Amino acid sequence: MFQVAGIPDIVGVVNGRFIALELKADNGKPSPLQIRNIDLIANAGGYAKFVYPKNWEDIKRELKQL
Repeated sequence: MFQVAGIPDIVGVVNGRFIALELKADNGKPSPLQIRNIDLIANAGGYAKFVYPKNWEDIKRELKQL
């Protein structure tokens, strides 16, 4: 399955709040378009993050608090 370039890997709604997660490998680098889209979503009030294995536990905690 393929997605449109720049669209986060996971999008959804948690307790009425839009979420967007861009999944990255340890050495993954976001593209300029991915950075722009995550910033736009966050600035509009959504929860938007780049998720790496090293920050996954933090992201899970934050999502549970939404």
